[in-house]
Amino acid sequence: MALLHSNLSPSTSPKILRDDAYQERPVDSCRFLLTMVGETGLCGSTAWSQGQGGYVTVTISSRQIHKTAVVGNAGEPEWNDTFQFTTKHSDNLIISVYASNVSGHDILLGLVEESLVNVDCTGNGDMSRKVFETQGNRSFALNFRFEHAMFGLFIAINEYEIQAIPNLRGCKTDAQSVMEILAHRFHVPSANFLFLADEQATRSAIISRFQKHLIENSNIQHGDAIVVFYAGHGSQTDAPSGWIVDNGKVETICPHDE
Repeated sequence: MALLHSNLSPSTSPKILRDDAYQERPVDSCRFLLTMVGETGLCGSTAWSQGQGGYVTVTISSRQIHKTAVVGNAGEPEWNDTFQFTTKHSDNLIISVYASNVSGHDILLGLVEESLVNVDCTGNGDMSRKVFETQGNRSFALNFRFEHAMFGLFIAINEYEIQAIPNLRGCKTDAQSVMEILAHRFHVPSANFLFLADEQATRSAIISRFQKHLIENSNIQHGDAIVVFYAGHGSQTDAPSGWIVDNGKVETICPHDE
């Protein structure tokens, strides 16, 4: 059996080094990635065809947080522009589509207001919204995609190297089910997950992957959601010196090889 824990003593708290410009993220906020994919149905628009192309702006609480590049009006516009932002789940996004004019007087073609609550609850990461033109009776479809900034290490062990430890069933299935929910319902990219199963989940591998995938991962920013999932046998061992626990014992997980 093995105890997996950090080298920090109970009296040592990790410190975050930051400059004066650093701002703590509110507890109820989350980092999102938004991809402005494109639009369909704009080719027949008079304002669009007479302009020099178009672009999209994204606004939260009257503050513009992003503006895409201008794309030409030769066909249906495709931006495929991904950016990230941090805001509260209760906030709404206003996504506005403009036709670019050489005179500098750009024309608002239409806008859509999207609640971030829908992104969390409905599973509509890939979205298409009908937008009515401000300059006429036509409508077009605005296509965009949301992703959550979440990272995870998933450990599932059905089969153990030591014969004295009975094998299990269903651990890998449970881990895969949770990953599928996070990927399909909450739109977390699969590259953000690392899965160790059976003989891959040795003690050294678990510690190494935890360090590299979660602690040293440059894609993870302060406040991002971290998921550590374990399915397998558990045990107990004597608590390290200085730990305050009941009965002097702590819970442990059982790697494949111990």
